[in-house]
Amino acid sequence: MGIARQGVCGLLVLFFTVHTADASSTSPFPGANGIPNGMTCDTGGCHISSAPDLNRGSVTIEGLPQQWLPNTVYNLVVVVQRPAATRFGFQLSAIFSTGQRQAGALTPGETVVSVVTYIGVQYAQHNDAPFGALQRRFLVTWRSPSTATSGDIDFHVAGNAANGNGERTGDAIYLQSYHVAPFVATLSSRSFSVPAFGSTSLKTAGEPAAPQAGYARITPDTAAGVPSGVAVFGFRSNNVLVSEAGVPASTAMKSGRFYVEVSADGGINTGVAIANPNSQAATILFGSGSLSIPAGGQVAKFLTESPFNVARGFQGSFSFTSDLPVAVIALRGFTNERSDFLMTTLPVADLAAAAPSGTQVLPHYADGGGWTTQIVLINSTDSDIAGVVQFVGTEGLVANSSSYSVSARGAQKMSTSGRPEAVVSGSVRIVPSDGTAAPVTSAIFAYRSVSAAGVAAVRGSSFRMFADSAAGLQTGIAVANAGTSAVTVTMDLYRSDGSASGLTATISLPPLGQTAKFLGEFFPALPATFQGVVRIRASSGEISVVGLRGRTNERSDFLITTTPAAVETGTAGPELFFPHLVDGGGYTTQFILFGSGTGSIRFFRQDGAAFSLTIAP
Repeated sequence: MGIARQGVCGLLVLFFTVHTADASSTSPFPGANGIPNGMTCDTGGCHISSAPDLNRGSVTIEGLPQQWLPNTVYNLVVVVQRPAATRFGFQLSAIFSTGQRQAGALTPGETVVSVVTYIGVQYAQHNDAPFGALQRRFLVTWRSPSTATSGDIDFHVAGNAANGNGERTGDAIYLQSYHVAPFVATLSSRSFSVPAFGSTSLKTAGEPAAPQAGYARITPDTAAGVPSGVAVFGFRSNNVLVSEAGVPASTAMKSGRFYVEVSADGGINTGVAIANPNSQAATILFGSGSLSIPAGGQVAKFLTESPFNVARGFQGSFSFTSDLPVAVIALRGFTNERSDFLMTTLPVADLAAAAPSGTQVLPHYADGGGWTTQIVLINSTDSDIAGVVQFVGTEGLVANSSSYSVSARGAQKMSTSGRPEAVVSGSVRIVPSDGTAAPVTSAIFAYRSVSAAGVAAVRGSSFRMFADSAAGLQTGIAVANAGTSAVTVTMDLYRSDGSASGLTATISLPPLGQTAKFLGEFFPALPATFQGVVRIRASSGEISVVGLRGRTNERSDFLITTTPAAVETGTAGPELFFPHLVDGGGYTTQFILFGSGTGSIRFFRQDGAAFSLTIAP
């Protein structure tokens, strides 16, 4: 099933609105484009002409997909052409094939185009037939319906190639219709082959009416060839994207700890998802409670729910142990003033790993101009820890500092004021006191209560990061110098197939200095649409890196989510996991793999059965 033309006919459409006995060039009557039960030129009397020479003129639509994807914007071009014509007009509609119902939404793409609604159907059409020679191209934007289960869609378009004599005679009316089916593909597993510096991505279609949850496991062909990964959860409310959260792929663990916050009014809550990839049930112990997860199963709940039963007004840490390795993710949920549900990733500290030591660096913070940044510190040890949190400007000067003290197995949060009128930004250094371990550190960025994103502290000399750029979508990169000597940072951009784009950027950072820009600012020659990998290397010493994906939604809100950078020298186990995925009920999940490796990614329901997902290409 795909796109197919249904035919061309002429002399059947009422096109220009009739105010007197003469033809008018202002705009057509609604339903004058060949739509079923529509009006015709003969019944309206706008134009009297012989059948047009179809070999010398036509109306076509450029930009229609072979198969349409849900909630996707398509930039369409209606082309009307005829060598003898001097004025041009058009009318376009999109309706479902079953029943004359509006399909998606049409909006003007230029000032000479308007959209009117008649009996529940939208018509994009010219305002005042423009003059031209040979042809005229009209720009229209179409957003597809929210779910592919809506069915096939018919696009009906009419074009008028007029001679401009002000009379009703001698003009050519062209009709065309296109039939476009939705894209539907289901899979419960997919093989991958990611080249060095390459990437691959797939996204669920979000079709089920109610959300369905599960998890994914990334199984490489060899332990040395496991790629890095990030899953991006998206949530739509009333067809508006209100939140995204990026979650890095992780290894399984037998004990962990993460930050928990549950506000007294319930507006802030913390959720946890635990996947058991083992062939036998796993027993999870926490506080005075326990939880059994069946073989291959998964549990995803808010901590206020049973069996966790965390009370409102709680702020601190949550610790657990398991008799078998399990994959775990924590998410902070915030319901804002518009009742939008915003998601933020929270890191889970593996208690079996050595506690962090030395100065920890968060590569970015922002304060003022609508921005606030919260710093979250988790004590992964059984002893009290203390130190200083330093806010460092882009030039490497400490602008502010605060002491911290976190009790054994506890957590602490501190926040910027958000009061400056102009945005103040830089990096954050967490310097532990002599003889104490460093906390597991993360930051939560928030922008005007409409967007939030979480990022963990990371240091290294060489990183890889997934990056994409398109209309309304930008990738930002923040790089901080973790050392006290100046450093040169080199960025190389690679396409998804692993080939070098030829675009390189070089940055000089002073001691403790920082920079944060969008991809197009680092690479001015960046194509309008790009997807691939950025390799970021320091000439000496260590740097800290984070990616921030910015997206402007349908309400013109600026949404952010993190796309974590992977340390090139990092090691991974034989298998990685996305401990949680959700599809339907407004949710989608995008799975991104980057780096290098071959293997398969498999999807499972909460009961351990194979999860057959509807995937967009």
